[in-house]
Amino acid sequence: MDHTLFDTSQLLEFIRTKSKFIQSLEKTIQIYRNNDKFVIMDLIKEYINSEPNTQTKYSIIHKKNTIISTCRFIYGNKNKKGYFNLVYTNPTYRGLKICQNHLKQLIDMHKDTITTFELHVDVDNIPAKKCYENIGFSIVDKHKGNVYLMRLQI
Repeated sequence: MDHTLFDTSQLLEFIRTKSKFIQSLEKTIQIYRNNDKFVIMDLIKEYINSEPNTQTKYSIIHKKNTIISTCRFIYGNKNKKGYFNLVYTNPTYRGLKICQNHLKQLIDMHKDTITTFELHVDVDNIPAKKCYENIGFSIVDKHKGNVYLMRLQI
């Protein structure tokens, strides 16, 4: 397995040169978002419309052209807060602590500049909730649509 961390410009270059891999990533996000109309350039549009003064990293664990795990990390050094989304693990690889180790690695990479990490999880997604709790996240709020906000303070 390989682990690749991209900033947005690196992701754009990768999109230009790795079509099979990008097709796999696009399909993964379509499944994650339950949206078969999603195209990879939508990530770039989201970035353009994101909060000013934030940075975005895309972390992808892959084996050849198979996406194993994904995560997007959006953070700003000013408020020392980071937010994970697009957290996804290929069903074939679930239960192997890949997601847990993936998030831990990203937290370790940023713990010197980020002190608060947040993410949302569906109330009924018990395996994901348990994964996040094992890392140290705790539920701090419940939003409309049965979604928990979870937070980890370093």
